[in-house]
Amino acid sequence: MKKLLGIVVLGLLLGGCAPQFGLGEHNENTVTIDLNILDRQKGPMHPPTLAKANEWCNQFNKTAKYLKKTFGGYQYLCVEE
Repeated sequence: MKKLLGIVVLGLLLGGCAPQFGLGEHNENTVTIDLNILDRQKGPMHPPTLAKANEWCNQFNKTAKYLKKTFGGYQYLCVEE
């Protein structure tokens, strides 16, 4: 039983209880990228994370600029080039 509980806890820690690249709060001016624990440790300028933020901002002809760290990931500001 302890082994099963350990596996479940380890899975939650590695999974971060969130999608790997989920969108949190987002609008035309900001986007929050929710990450798991492993991806969050790679930083806000990690190419796949930044690409996901730019994917959202590009809809409005803007570029993502790192704003701040959030509980689940990073928040980016969508700025005009």
